[in-house]
Amino acid sequence: MDFKLLGPVLVKQEQGEARAAVGKSLDYIRAEIKRYESRLRDLELQSEQRETLCSAASGAQHRYDDDDDDDDDVMY
Repeated sequence: MDFKLLGPVLVKQEQGEARAAVGKSLDYIRAEIKRYESRLRDLELQSEQRETLCSAASGAQHRYDDDDDDDDDVMY
């Protein structure tokens, strides 16, 4: 015989019922872990894509700056 805490009282609980409750809790926890891991992978992928876009844009900007030999923007 097992006991579970309900508020301030310990209540008798059958062992099979206790195992079922723990099993459900473990299933929920495993599902949450999978959900968070999936979300983390998605965020890492988005971060890598944004990093690639930023580095590509930065490289394009540097090429543009190097090609711009005109002194039109210099004030005398």
